[in-house]
Amino acid sequence: MKITNIHDAKTNLSKLIESVLQGEDVVISKAGKPLVKLVPYTPHPEPRKPGYWKGKVKMASDFDRLPDEIIKRFLDIGLWTKKEEICVNITQMQSETTAPLSQPAEKLRNLWVRGLQSKS
Repeated sequence: MKITNIHDAKTNLSKLIESVLQGEDVVISKAGKPLVKLVPYTPHPEPRKPGYWKGKVKMASDFDRLPDEIIKRFLDIGLWTKKEEICVNITQMQSETTAPLSQPAEKLRNLWVRGLQSKS
């Protein structure tokens, strides 16, 4: 292994490149500490083809469903501190559109409504 400092590497770059192409390891250092290793460039044999995983990966039908227990944990540990604001926005969104709420949004709204009812 050949170790050289930055100044010598600048001066002898062509020789260092030739050494690397001959199979020798070359490390460039600064103040005695290794910084970089010169390695020969090796191009990829062929470009990557998209679609390798097509048909091999399946997404579960319940992928976007958020269980009540997870929503409850988020609310319990305070990650959602503005429960009322979130649920009011969800309710407004539902009233402004004909599309039903997503299951996680519906569960969050129902948890909030149940929480309000238990306070009364």
